[in-house]
Amino acid sequence: KLLTICARLVEFYRTCPYYCRLSMRVFTVNLEVLPEFEWLQERRETAMQVYGSAIEQGQREGELRPGDPIMLAGMVAAMVTAHHLMDPVLTGQSAGIDLDQLLEMIGNAIGG
Repeated sequence: KLLTICARLVEFYRTCPYYCRLSMRVFTVNLEVLPEFEWLQERRETAMQVYGSAIEQGQREGELRPGDPIMLAGMVAAMVTAHHLMDPVLTGQSAGIDLDQLLEMIGNAIGG
């Protein structure tokens, strides 16, 4: 479930590259200093809950490592965000990390 969420998010960013760039800029700074982007903070919190819920389910099923689901969600979100800079589709570069490689890395990082 978690990897499906990550894949869908990458696919969304590929279809909305301007939102992708905005999210990279805003999600990597303290939003308290950017009150005009308060709505993005709400979206970030919602995303952490979605990731966290999927992680909790994976933990219950013995597929994901133990640990605080929200902390693990933050790590997964950081990996997906970092991928924007390495996604061959978004960057137009032949070198990079494709979606399958990203999903494998996430699975290896938090798999049980």
